[in-house]
Amino acid sequence: MGVWIDNPNGNGTPSLVYDGFGSGGAGVTMTKTGGGAFDLGSLDMTISWYDNLSSDTVNLVANLLGGGQTTETLSLIQGLQTYNLNLQNVTSVAISEVASNSGYWLMDNVNYNSSVTPEPGSLLLLGTGLAGIAVAIRRKVTA
Repeated sequence: MGVWIDNPNGNGTPSLVYDGFGSGGAGVTMTKTGGGAFDLGSLDMTISWYDNLSSDTVNLVANLLGGGQTTETLSLIQGLQTYNLNLQNVTSVAISEVASNSGYWLMDNVNYNSSVTPEPGSLLLLGTGLAGIAVAIRRKVTA
């Protein structure tokens, strides 16, 4: 795995390129830095420019906040194309190596939102803290 700037199938910007040879299908897993949930709107992907196949597939598995998974199979061609995923409240997204194990895949233009609605426990903790601050201010003003 690495960053490739001048990939013939890319768009001229740095892209993530993954070589699955010998990985046993492990692929790549995306998570939010520091943990927590995020939304994955879309991403662009392509198979490698030197691959002798005109198309191939990868599996995308999203682990959902609170449990459960959703799986999608993306059909890749030579040349970037956009995949609108609209995955919400995911904790991780795993993308496999290409099904034929014959080359690389390239990813670019990942559209995500890390500002996901907090869990109820986090909201309760925030509310308790704000109430404590309000009580402290009220005591100070009335004293």
